[in-house]
Amino acid sequence: PTVLRHHNEGRVVAPTTAEPLPPYSMFGPPVHEIIRQAHVAPLRAGAVKRLAAFIREQANARLDLLLPRGRFDLTQHYGGIVAAAVQCHLFGLPLSEAKYVLDSVNAGSLTDVDPNTSRNFNRYRPVVEMIEAVVRARRKHGADGDFPFIDGLLQLELDGRKLSNREIAQTLSVVMIGGSETVPKVVAHGLWE
Repeated sequence: PTVLRHHNEGRVVAPTTAEPLPPYSMFGPPVHEIIRQAHVAPLRAGAVKRLAAFIREQANARLDLLLPRGRFDLTQHYGGIVAAAVQCHLFGLPLSEAKYVLDSVNAGSLTDVDPNTSRNFNRYRPVVEMIEAVVRARRKHGADGDFPFIDGLLQLELDGRKLSNREIAQTLSVVMIGGSETVPKVVAHGLWE
């Protein structure tokens, strides 16, 4: 809101790579591409194809649990939990955290909140904190490339500096949010059709 209230006479101020790094979607080339390339390996077609058996296993296990009920929410109870389990797998989190991941993402995505309460831009804080814990552990272990999702960002230098744990977590939160919030809707609507 502070930025939007300031009249800039039509000039768009370019984002800076100084700490704290803004969301990389705000950058144009080449910064956007540099950040994206640093962590995109696990999301490329070949890497995703190697996840197929894991995803199928999660999907079938979830259906085995839900079908006897006769009725369930395709988005939340099926697609959401399966997608969140995939995010847990990608981020090295225990699969038992899938419901917490999904609930945290959904809480940040709420649009029907009480207008009298103050919503801030930290509504995804639990997601960022979850990822930040993984980043801290990975930094302590040493970014040797075995965990390209995080290692690429740990090794990245932007304008001569390494990214902080929080910056990496905020950058990767987009992946966890998108993977846990958007994907279930596509899966659910596809199944519904």
